[in-house]
Amino acid sequence: LVTVLLLIGGVLTTSAFLTPGLLSLGALLGSIGYFPDLEKFRRSTRIAWMVSLALVGPLCYLQFIESENWNTLMFRSLAGLAIATFSVTSLILLPRVEQILKPLAAFGRLALTNYIMQTVIILCIDLNHPVTSSNVWIVWWSIWLPQVFASNLWLRYFTMGPLEWLWRWGTYGEKPTWRVPNSAKQPLPRAEL
Repeated sequence: LVTVLLLIGGVLTTSAFLTPGLLSLGALLGSIGYFPDLEKFRRSTRIAWMVSLALVGPLCYLQFIESENWNTLMFRSLAGLAIATFSVTSLILLPRVEQILKPLAAFGRLALTNYIMQTVIILCIDLNHPVTSSNVWIVWWSIWLPQVFASNLWLRYFTMGPLEWLWRWGTYGEKPTWRVPNSAKQPLPRAEL
């Protein structure tokens, strides 16, 4: 219920609660065992894929025909959610998705660090060269791909990201384990295509 309220609030307030809503949605999916057992949730994933596919076109159209007002921002938030849902569910429905997405697991384990780092990078880029609809994909790929590689490299030596470590230390009141023991270091995961 909290997740739904945050997502609705995020759409209606044009994103004030959208990020907490999406983080809450990820936590909810994790708590019900969605990610370890994707096959169990294949039918509901397929339904979400079809609904988001049906919504992407109309919502993108509505955001462009509306004049610059509250409705435009609301449609932009809804279109963004529909596009994100379609993109994620499309990946999940791919055959052998676990092998394809394995390198992204480390990126997800450093979610807070990566999110804050992306925000800082985008703010720095936007000061000198505004991010527009024509260059957003170039900017996104140029930030995201190095972060995926760096996350995999980081987790070979450390148990979690620096901000995740601070978060756990603050939450539990004791320092969590930081370094990976030498015997546990693994080679970088590779997708088996």
